[in-house]
Amino acid sequence: MRKNKQGMSVGVVSLIMIFVVFLLVSLAVLSLTTASANTRMAEKSLSMQNAYYEADATAQETLAKIDGVLRTGGADSGALEALGRGVVYDPETGVIAFDTKVSSTATLKSELRVEGNSVSVTRWQTVMDGDWQPDSDTENLWNGGAS
Repeated sequence: MRKNKQGMSVGVVSLIMIFVVFLLVSLAVLSLTTASANTRMAEKSLSMQNAYYEADATAQETLAKIDGVLRTGGADSGALEALGRGVVYDPETGVIAFDTKVSSTATLKSELRVEGNSVSVTRWQTVMDGDWQPDSDTENLWNGGAS
C-alpha cells in the first residue's frame, strides 16, 4: 500500500523564504532611510543652535557695551547710537533696541529699558523673519472628493 504524505512541499517553503527575505530587505531600506533623515535633521538643528549661540554672544557683547556707556556717561543717545550694531535709543520711552542676525530667516530682537545708569532686559526673543514659501506643485494634492 501507498501512504499519503502530509506536509508542505519544497516549492512552498522556497516561496515563503523569498517573501521573508523580501520583507527583511524592505525593512532594512526603510530603517536606512529613516536614519539618514534623522541625521540630516540633527545636523540642521545643530547648525541652527550654533548660529543662535553665536548671535546671543554678539548680543551679550552689545549689551555689555551699552551698559558701559550708561555707567560712564548716562543715557546719551549719540553715544549709544555711536556703538553701531543697529542700536537705537528712544529717550521718550527710555527703550534701547537692537537686532542681531541669527540666520537668513531668524533675528534675535533685544529691547532694554533704561533705569538710571543701568538697563533691564525687556525683550530677548528670536523672531523668524523669512516668508514661508508654499510648494508650487499643487497638482497632486487631494481635493477632498473622487477624481
